[in-house]
Amino acid sequence: MRGSTWIYQSVIFLFLCFGASDVSIADCRGCCSHHGGVTCSNSITQCRDGSPLSAKCEAKGCGKCSAPRKSSERIKSRKSKPDQAYSRRLYRHWVDEDGDCQNTRHEVLIMTSQVEPKFKTPRHCIVIQGKWVEPYSGEIIIEARHIDIDHVVPLNYAHKVGAKDWSAKKRQQFANDLENLIPVSARENRKKGAKPPTEWMPPNQSYRCEYLKRWTKITRKYKLNEPQRSLASVNQMMDQACKVHDQSNQTK
Repeated sequence: MRGSTWIYQSVIFLFLCFGASDVSIADCRGCCSHHGGVTCSNSITQCRDGSPLSAKCEAKGCGKCSAPRKSSERIKSRKSKPDQAYSRRLYRHWVDEDGDCQNTRHEVLIMTSQVEPKFKTPRHCIVIQGKWVEPYSGEIIIEARHIDIDHVVPLNYAHKVGAKDWSAKKRQQFANDLENLIPVSARENRKKGAKPPTEWMPPNQSYRCEYLKRWTKITRKYKLNEPQRSLASVNQMMDQACKVHDQSNQTK
């Protein structure tokens, strides 16, 4: 009997020395003779009431323990939520907020046409013709179907500098903000894409001052987090473009 006890104790000793690793304190419940539970102090499992750990508990490897992490540590260990990828579907447009059957696109066309626009139906919901001076190139466009409504500050760009954290309501507001919308040719709209002024500017130099002013107004209005280097470049470009614009007007 004594030999069996010696073998049992030897197995436990070897397990604790070589096979045991830190065990979660939650796995060591029931190791104490009383109901005070266990605690982990300096990586050593102890009974709260001072009683020794049971032999069964030691066999489980509960001599050593890993204390439960604090909630703040658990929060840090969680994987951060990946940024939501850009999609135009996140920015609902074109909407008819006032319920007059004219959505944002057609309201822009009506507001900017230099002549009385023509409509598809007597209800005046859909614009089909007018006269628009395309500001990016100076081209005159008559057919509405040849026009894109451009976001001066592109949706994709805004998403990268803060809009990804907005509510759906604010994204919709931004996507339909008349101050951020311009009727342009599809060709110029494709060339611009989601580029900021540091990467693309209207080929029509006489419009660059106005374009940069609108860009700056919108980014400030929505408090977009543009890189400081980009902000400085845009401000410098705006000063130069507006100076050239003013000099051009003075010579006319």
